[in-house]
Amino acid sequence: MVTAEEKALVQQTWALVYCTWESKNGVKFYEKMFAASTPIKEAFESFGTTNIEEMKRQAILFGDMLNSFILALNDEDALKCKIQGMIATHKKRNIRNMGLFKVAMQQLIAFVGTEKAAWTSVTDAILAQMKTNL
Repeated sequence: MVTAEEKALVQQTWALVYCTWESKNGVKFYEKMFAASTPIKEAFESFGTTNIEEMKRQAILFGDMLNSFILALNDEDALKCKIQGMIATHKKRNIRNMGLFKVAMQQLIAFVGTEKAAWTSVTDAILAQMKTNL
């Protein structure tokens, strides 16, 4: 169970990261994630993310998706619906490897760099919901 305090901490720290997601942090996150995880890099490359323009596009999509999740943390039904929608799009492309989703969330926690316990609690809850829909 994610506490109200954890949700608030994640929302606060994400706001600081997200405000420059399109201009800086999104690509920076993807570069770090690809450097840290060859399987994630290879998965993205297999779906066409092979240059900086595509990486930026994917980073923006990821940031927007994550932002919608974080904004919905206080509305479990809305959050569940958003996660189900994201999983549905991944299933259409036969992307079902929970291990890759987990690594991405771990990389996100490291990238944000603060309030790791709160971020771990929130991302664990998101991953659990994702797993029920895969």
